[in-house]
Amino acid sequence: MLKRWKHFFFPPALADDDQSATGYMLNIILLSIIAILVVSSILIYLLRMPANPITMALVGVTIIANIWMLRAVRRGRVNLVGSLLPLEPMMMWIGSVISVGTTRAPVMGILFLPVIMSGLLGTVRTVVLYSGLTLVAMAGLFVAEANGLIRPTQPLTAGLLQAVTYGIIFVITAILLVLVNYSIRLALQRARKNESALAERNQELQALSASLETQVQERTLNAVQARQEAEVARLAIEQQAWVTAGQLRLIEAMSGEQSVAHLAQNVVNQVCRYLDISAAMLYVCERGGEDHSVALHPAAGYAVAIEEAHSYQAGQGVIGQVLIDKRSTLLTGVSPSDLRIHSTLGDTAPRQVLIQPLLDGEQVIGVLELLLLRSLLPHEEQYLRMVNSPSAVALRTALARQQINALLAESQRADKPGRADKPGRADKPGRANDPQAEDASDPEEQAQ
Repeated sequence: MLKRWKHFFFPPALADDDQSATGYMLNIILLSIIAILVVSSILIYLLRMPANPITMALVGVTIIANIWMLRAVRRGRVNLVGSLLPLEPMMMWIGSVISVGTTRAPVMGILFLPVIMSGLLGTVRTVVLYSGLTLVAMAGLFVAEANGLIRPTQPLTAGLLQAVTYGIIFVITAILLVLVNYSIRLALQRARKNESALAERNQELQALSASLETQVQERTLNAVQARQEAEVARLAIEQQAWVTAGQLRLIEAMSGEQSVAHLAQNVVNQVCRYLDISAAMLYVCERGGEDHSVALHPAAGYAVAIEEAHSYQAGQGVIGQVLIDKRSTLLTGVSPSDLRIHSTLGDTAPRQVLIQPLLDGEQVIGVLELLLLRSLLPHEEQYLRMVNSPSAVALRTALARQQINALLAESQRADKPGRADKPGRADKPGRANDPQAEDASDPEEQAQ
């Protein structure tokens, strides 16, 4: 039983916060109206005040309607009750004026209650609707009274009835003002709560935006780095392919049995054309003599005549020092008066001179002197390192072949006078005029 009465008097908890707040205000208004009407009826009965039957019937109908609306609120029909509730004081006001028979009765003080209730519980359309109905009803009552359609049923007095009526109006107005204040404070609380939630959401969005911006920057940076790395890798592959292609071209130029001069010329031509070098000279290392001295002699030149070059002993000048040090030397800041590169368009002074030994293992086979108008790029320097050993091996092979050919020629020249002095060789017919017959001598003579 207690739970049932508690459920009846306390406002319901609905799913929506707005409907819960509206239901709370409807619950207070309906219970207050029921309490006011019941107390007023009891006071009228106890004080033996004159009561109009129509007014008392309206009071009873109003109480029953309020109880029904309380049950409707608990079932979640908040919007329906909020729209119908302002109609209740309007019907009471119209019925009371008709029962009293004049618009000058104290009950005219409640004509503003429908407008206040509609503004508190309904929407803008509800306020406009009830304001219009109130104005139409008030105008109709004034016109009816002016035309004698309604007449006072009892003389107007300023007694207890007026005091009760004004008291009811005051209480209802106070309750409505309290609810208005509550509604305003509740709206402010919601606004602050929404503002706080909005601020938190904004902070979350800012943090998310900063995080996304950081991720975008990181991914952009990673993409830029990956693109740069890919570009570096592509350039490295292209440069390596360029170096390999140049090495293959040089090997192709050195292929076959070539003389030292021809091989040296092919080497210096290929290197200078591939590196776009204006002038160069290739020196070949020769060893000999009783003191086993080592000297560098010009073998081939590019845009430079061999006759203009000099031979160098080991340790003589920069080129001779490279023969001893066995490492490259780069001369910078060359004076224009020291070296000149001649062409049909004029003379040009080189900016640098690169002197590089051609090494076969630890042995110097030759020295390559390059006159540079610009600095070499890293992959061009790599190309010179890659072609160093193949060029040295090819030159060493050519030099060995040249020495062997020279020894064979010298041996053949030394053998010819000895063969002419051997006895009996001229007595054999046809031997003097037939070289093949000389080669086809008997085994005994070949053995001797």
